[in-house]
Amino acid sequence: MLRSMVSRTAPVATAMVAALAISVPAALGRPAAAPSAKSTFVSTCGSCHTLKAAGTHGVVGPDLDKVMLSQPQIVTAITKGGSAVMTKAQLAKYKSVKMPPFASLGSAKIKGLAAYIHSAMSMH
Repeated sequence: MLRSMVSRTAPVATAMVAALAISVPAALGRPAAAPSAKSTFVSTCGSCHTLKAAGTHGVVGPDLDKVMLSQPQIVTAITKGGSAVMTKAQLAKYKSVKMPPFASLGSAKIKGLAAYIHSAMSMH
């Protein structure tokens, strides 16, 4: 009897915890947590770029552990595409594949992503 009662109430309890996780921040006047810049990097950039701090090992684009860009350069690369910040030699090396612009991420997410990448680059 106890086992059947627990199995019937577990999904209800799980749903209640999930609802509280969403409603408590909203009730306090705070939005629910947005995905972190690291998770955005992993899902959006990690298949092409290596970045040790993010645990990614992409081989299509430049290894971001081996380059140093300013935060404004990173914002430009994300917004306008990678070629917007590359030298002629770098463009020649990556001529078959070009990083597309990701302006659709929106200004706030791009700035957060750029800050994360820049800080990760500065760690080495």
